[in-house]
Amino acid sequence: MTLDSHKIDLVTVCYLEEMRMLKMQARSIRLHADGHFINKIFVIFNDRNFPDFQDKFRAEIEHEYGEFANRLVLVDGWSNLKKSRGKGGWVRQQVLKWQAARFIESSHFMILDSKNHFIKRFSAEHAFAQDGRMLISRYPLNRAFTRKFLNACALFGAHPTDADFDQAMPQSTPYIASKQLVEEMMDEMEGLLGVDFETAFVKKGPFTEFYLYYAYILSKEGLFDRWYYQARQINVTFWNHAVETPDSFGLKMKRLNKPNVCSMGVHRRYIKNAPQEFMDGIKALWHDAGLVRTDEEFDYFSALPQTRASIFRRIFSGGL
Repeated sequence: MTLDSHKIDLVTVCYLEEMRMLKMQARSIRLHADGHFINKIFVIFNDRNFPDFQDKFRAEIEHEYGEFANRLVLVDGWSNLKKSRGKGGWVRQQVLKWQAARFIESSHFMILDSKNHFIKRFSAEHAFAQDGRMLISRYPLNRAFTRKFLNACALFGAHPTDADFDQAMPQSTPYIASKQLVEEMMDEMEGLLGVDFETAFVKKGPFTEFYLYYAYILSKEGLFDRWYYQARQINVTFWNHAVETPDSFGLKMKRLNKPNVCSMGVHRRYIKNAPQEFMDGIKALWHDAGLVRTDEEFDYFSALPQTRASIFRRIFSGGL
């Protein structure tokens, strides 16, 4: 199988506070995604009032996908949830990411957060090696999630080594996964715990979605090497304005120029609180990628809604 023959589904789980970033993501897919590579785009709404979301999405965001609009599938995530409805949006989001494996159409899917947007051409070479294995970066385990990772290892019977901590699979998006592996992971989890996947995730943990998957892969000897090939990161994320310095910001800007990097992400808190000099740099990146064309558009994407009560009104009043 050649790289050109690969197709993939994109999956984004979103909720109301992220709608402006979702609009930018849609624009970035239109401008930079390889049309032969993308099969379907699943947008999973992680909140109540799906009919209202659907109407507003169709009116204000769908056109940004351009030729990809006819590949869109909008999913009412809330209706797929039972046990996690009372949990925070981040917990529900994790459940929905893996539940997507049960309804996507391609053999592989790439999970995006709304904050991810493509700034250069995105094609099969960013997701697959020549031998067909999925490409993924590896770096030290995020120690904030050590307990959740070890919970998952205990569940699946994995025994991580020091190397597994030092060269862990990532805990952030974009994240490529196999439909088959995720379904097998959920099936095994359900069999071990005697409850459905959602209940297992929220009641038997705590877990975190990507380290759950990583622990499952570690539990099967040789599974990583059969399915994945280690590669450089394709994404740079601006996470935490509080620890950003001019030097660290400059290093990120340099990384964005590397040929393997085709995506970036900017967290909502970063947009809200970063110094003007950093936001000027991000503005230049967005402009060069064609994601913003005017100062008004930059202001729109960088002035994020602050309260849930006013989200729909502020996002969709006039729009862009």
